[in-house]
Amino acid sequence: MEFFKKSLVITSLLIIALPAVAGNLYRWMDETGRVHISDKIPPEATQRGYDIINPQGRVVKHVAPPLTDEEVAALEAKRAKEREALRAKKEQERKDRILTLTYGEVEEIEFARQERLSLIEAQIKLHEKRLREKEAERKKLNTKTQKFSDEDRPVPEGLMKRERRVMEEEAALIEMIRMGEVQYQKLNERFMNDINRFKYLQKQKAQGE
Repeated sequence: MEFFKKSLVITSLLIIALPAVAGNLYRWMDETGRVHISDKIPPEATQRGYDIINPQGRVVKHVAPPLTDEEVAALEAKRAKEREALRAKKEQERKDRILTLTYGEVEEIEFARQERLSLIEAQIKLHEKRLREKEAERKKLNTKTQKFSDEDRPVPEGLMKRERRVMEEEAALIEMIRMGEVQYQKLNERFMNDINRFKYLQKQKAQGE
């Protein structure tokens, strides 16, 4: 407050000391803290920031000093964060709108959850059944291969190809089972999130009524 009063006094004195001008003046402070006023703006002032004042000494506009590279980077990071927050907010509003338009009660979401999970579970069980069949087939082929080896006879090329094919099919079925289990987990998690979100939106709506 004291500095502000002193600045006004100095400004007033400097304006009185200057010859009469029709336009605005420029006020800035040098590196020593000394206040300057003139009808032209020096390069030093553009780097430190300055005020544009009228002949009565009132500030018309304040011009801040240019930002440093660090300040520019920080400002860009802040703006990017704000844009991302706004995007996330709009995306959540879109999802909430779809959720409330799709379901009317929590029980409807739970029913859809059970229905979708049952389909995946049935597919996993089917793959598991086929895997057991392939394991049994491979064991039979292994027995035949072992017999040829025990009798010190060369294993037929067709038998080896069948054995390799069955092993590849086993590996593919194991991968499909794994992918099905991952899908089951993700889908279940998504539905549980939908249920919790739906409950939250219902509570918010009830409190707003």
